[in-house]
Amino acid sequence: MAKTNPGLMRASRLLNLVPFLTAHQGIDIDLLGREFHVSKSELLEDLNTLWMCGLPGYTPLELMDLAFESGFVTIRNAQELQKPRSLNKDEAVALLLGLDYLKGQIDDEASPTTATINALVDKLSASLRKAVAVNLHAQIAISAQFRQMLYLAIAKREPLDIEYHSATRDRTSSRTVHPFDILIVDGAEYVEAYCELSRDYRTFRIERILNISISSAPQVWIKPENAIVRDKLNFEVEIFNRQRDVSERFNIHAEANLQEGSCTVVIQGFSVDWLVREIMALSGACQLTQPLDVRKAVKARAEKTLEAYKKG
Repeated sequence: MAKTNPGLMRASRLLNLVPFLTAHQGIDIDLLGREFHVSKSELLEDLNTLWMCGLPGYTPLELMDLAFESGFVTIRNAQELQKPRSLNKDEAVALLLGLDYLKGQIDDEASPTTATINALVDKLSASLRKAVAVNLHAQIAISAQFRQMLYLAIAKREPLDIEYHSATRDRTSSRTVHPFDILIVDGAEYVEAYCELSRDYRTFRIERILNISISSAPQVWIKPENAIVRDKLNFEVEIFNRQRDVSERFNIHAEANLQEGSCTVVIQGFSVDWLVREIMALSGACQLTQPLDVRKAVKARAEKTLEAYKKG
């Protein structure tokens, strides 16, 4: 996690204080501290600093004039800094993408929140027309409707019918599941549920749910286990080239310091089928060295594939 810089944070706060005080003359000092999320002592230090700021010359005629001894803050002679800071291009783009993502999570197009978001997007877009020539859209991996149905099913203890694409088997299946929790792992959302097809507890990645509906199955609540613990499998892979592609597929973190040329790494996964498919898809950029039984499965799959090509 990146460390915050107290000096930069304070400088930013001081620049924001001036236009805020100009627009809220006579504001209570305790309320001002809550608005800027700082203690009263920190706020007093900020106000004393601003009291010594102004234009070159630095006489009382050029310095800003603040009064706060009474517990209420007023400011005068702050013309140079009284306008709010404008957003730069990167900040405006980030806000536009965030607003577009929020809008995609709202089912009701006629809701007041949607109207507020649209108004903000129009305002920001107008200021970006010269810098950005195309419309910006955030990719919505999970629809608001799917997420809402999952939360309602958990709250009401209702089963759901889903169509799910398994990345492990590269296959789509229909299942009746009894969801009981939603969790986030490495930035991806998963639902934990009892799966009637597997007759066991499973974890489903929500963005791979293709369709979802309330189940017509009997309303029998399947109680979750106290803990679902799945042991990860260790695999040893020797990488020859395309290090970036291999790293992305196997979620190898940057700290592994992959070097150019051949190198060996240990990766983890829950599924042998998934590993075999990924090794095959990488087309010789790497090879599995351990365990030997899985290595034999990769060899068998490759031989079967080559045989199919010869026949075709």
